[in-house]
Amino acid sequence: MKIQDIIVYKGRNIYCHRPVMKMVLDIGKYGVIPTKDIKGFNDKLLIAFPGLKSNYCGLGYEGGFLEKLKSGTYLAHVAEHVILEMQYLLGYNVRYGKTRVISEPSIYYLVYEYQNETCGLECGKTAIYILNCFIRGEEVDINYHIDTLKKVSIDSELGPSTAAIAEEARKRGIPVTRIGSGSLVRLAYGKYSRIIQSTLTDATSCISADISSNKQITKMILKENRIPVPKGRVVYSESSAIVAAEEIGLPVAIKPYDGNQGKGVHLNLKTGMRSVQLSTMLPYTAMQLLWSSILKERITVYWL
Repeated sequence: MKIQDIIVYKGRNIYCHRPVMKMVLDIGKYGVIPTKDIKGFNDKLLIAFPGLKSNYCGLGYEGGFLEKLKSGTYLAHVAEHVILEMQYLLGYNVRYGKTRVISEPSIYYLVYEYQNETCGLECGKTAIYILNCFIRGEEVDINYHIDTLKKVSIDSELGPSTAAIAEEARKRGIPVTRIGSGSLVRLAYGKYSRIIQSTLTDATSCISADISSNKQITKMILKENRIPVPKGRVVYSESSAIVAAEEIGLPVAIKPYDGNQGKGVHLNLKTGMRSVQLSTMLPYTAMQLLWSSILKERITVYWL
């Protein structure tokens, strides 16, 4: 089998009201050979993906796909179900799929739903690779591929702030379209559309964005406007952190000066002796992270 093309539909489309991908697939000589006639194929398939046994397929009831396998179906149809099953194993609630022949006997298109574009593309490519291994009688480590796809899924998901906004928009019936692979998202369509990135909107001024990106300035402005903020101090070394912690009052929290999403934050740190090193409060690996040049060798100590 060989993938000829993959087209991504990000919004409502002629196939479905949800985002889908359309894969054009050449199954070669297997256009006239059902999978039940490929030696060991169906057995390997069901061992690798036991969840396929309960797939409905076009028959409309649980186990329908299994019946199709036993009676005879073709590789493109199987690929559709495997791609959906792989996404389901990654935690995505996707169900829609359709397979149709384009040119007899070997050129098909298969349409499948997705939620994470990067992950949907990788699931499609990985599924075809695995099925080709089954055809050739080669061993394939399914767990390895699923674990790899899980990493792809985690790396390509929206950040927590953007994801929360997107989820709420969907609940309100507002179309959500991701732009690129970052946290840039368009809400709605046409003249009513708005673009957000993380918690910023297209109406946020550049100055506002710069202020909110600077924790210390943000804290200062909040304090000037009588909004309570935790006591804290920016420090540049381990010894300064120990002194600041004792002056502020234990226990304390420390966090990177230029961080986000809670990365590198450590809570409820306490020691009653000035001679005790900060490294006793944290694992060594955490200390390496906190003092790395990536974080500009600055952390903020806060009183809890």
